[in-house]
Amino acid sequence: MNQDVEAATPSYRPNFTVARAVLLVDDDELVRAHLTELVRAAGFEVHSAADGSAALAFLEQHFTPIVITDLNMPAMDGLALCRAIRQQPWPGYVYVLLLTVHDGESDILAGLEAGADDYLSKRSSAAQLVARLHTAQRILGLEQALKSEVEDKRRQSLTDPLTGAHNRRYFDQHLQRDFKGAQRGGGPLSLLMLDIDHFKRINDRFGHPAGDAVLQEVVRRIAMCLPRETDWCARVGGEEFVIVLGNTPLAGAAQVAERIRETIGGVPLPTPVGPIAGTASIGVVEFQPGASHELISVESLMHELDSNMYVSKLNGRNRVTLPAPSRVVPPSAQAGRQPLRTLLYADDEPDIRLIAQTALNLAPGLTVHTADSGEQVLELARELRPDLMLLDVMMPGLDGPDTLKRLRADPAIARIPVIFVTAKATPENAARLRALGASAVIAKPFDPMQLSAQVLSLWQSIAPPLHRMTGDGEQARLREQVAQRAGTFLERTGVQAMTLRQLSDSLQAGDSSCLASMHEIAHKIHGSGATFNFPAVSACAGEIERLSQNLLAPKHVNDLASEAQIRTRLQASIQQLARAVESAATGNAAK
Repeated sequence: MNQDVEAATPSYRPNFTVARAVLLVDDDELVRAHLTELVRAAGFEVHSAADGSAALAFLEQHFTPIVITDLNMPAMDGLALCRAIRQQPWPGYVYVLLLTVHDGESDILAGLEAGADDYLSKRSSAAQLVARLHTAQRILGLEQALKSEVEDKRRQSLTDPLTGAHNRRYFDQHLQRDFKGAQRGGGPLSLLMLDIDHFKRINDRFGHPAGDAVLQEVVRRIAMCLPRETDWCARVGGEEFVIVLGNTPLAGAAQVAERIRETIGGVPLPTPVGPIAGTASIGVVEFQPGASHELISVESLMHELDSNMYVSKLNGRNRVTLPAPSRVVPPSAQAGRQPLRTLLYADDEPDIRLIAQTALNLAPGLTVHTADSGEQVLELARELRPDLMLLDVMMPGLDGPDTLKRLRADPAIARIPVIFVTAKATPENAARLRALGASAVIAKPFDPMQLSAQVLSLWQSIAPPLHRMTGDGEQARLREQVAQRAGTFLERTGVQAMTLRQLSDSLQAGDSSCLASMHEIAHKIHGSGATFNFPAVSACAGEIERLSQNLLAPKHVNDLASEAQIRTRLQASIQQLARAVESAATGNAAK
């Protein structure tokens, strides 16, 4: 009996690592220094602020679970700080300890009513303060353990206990959420319904433990094919699963469905009785916001999805069924998007280039150019300014990823969307290529008869809105204005670099009064350089901004040796900034 009670009672073990940081708030610098040494010696990470306003600003940028504050301070005092802390949402609970010389009963009650958790006189011993801190740490640890327990319970209520996939309750709640998001313009929403073929035979022949293992392995393999955090899978029936792909057009969903089907059927599924061959039938449906001529609801999508999956069953199983053509909205019907007019395809294999160019020319109104190397891609991109580029990943010399990096570094062509074409379109590789800046990934070998439709479908998710387009004359004028302003920025920055060098010379001579001006100038160059697309100039200014900020910090933070090192690095960074401005000016003039 006692064992049953103990098993049913949650054990909230405090996690002391969650409350290692303390914020000290006192307007007396000597008191702050003393408390800092004392609290740090007790094993805590210590931050400090001179008044309530500064403390609140620090908390908003760097959440700190324990606050020790004086009661009487200028501007925002301790009571006001307590009230402000209690009025705002934080990632966790903030334990507030009032530490003040005013320890009368009325002062204590006022502090506790304002939201303080504890009250300690400044006349108390250091041991009492450390003991109160450990109490705060224990309470915060228990609070964190309780929150974790509640989150675990919530997660369990939305999770299928056998497979670890989301359960039907989660599916009903979150599909409605994703559907409404798509309706509000969140991009196309695609659904996949998967049913394990002949699952009853597996249970009847090998037993339910083997069937359970098959379900678990299928969910694991589905997860391998869903690299994006926004994609999710739910178990909606015995052997039925629905996969939800946000901001994914039909062509992309078809790729994911085929990948899942091949991943499940490619290798037998491990079970306690040995490997068992398994396959899956999949149906696919897509919702395009604002493109349908009929009233579509979650219920109608699920009905069509179920029908498409059933068609896969009827046609022999182990296959994917897409929506009927009448439900596929052609790209030309996508309102408000720029049409795809020019495309650059790059591949070092001439036969593949010819096939791809022929296949893509099936799209009406599309002009297709080709390149055989990364170097030629960059040259043609600057000359043609295509709407879209398709790059082979493996090319000699400058491969696809390196070509994309060079492309993004050139302001004139940095915004051209890129789709990678690769024979290694695994979820891991696709995620890596998207992280480099690719808009999508197309697997090789592709079906030439479907390539143009696939590219046009992907284009709808990345095409710029029509209202952002301007005529050729307007674009030329806009480019000229940007170039002129960028040139003005570089001229101004050249003068500022000379000013920074003069300020650095004064700093080396021992005049620290120039630090604030140096920091302000570097801050402006840092932000403006990024705005005008001069990353090297912006990076150098950012380093100067950081180093000058370090020198502006309180003296106890940096010893004399480290200050000397910072000043030397500061002078070198200013020289780098001058060189970056000269290089940027040369490149800008060439444009």
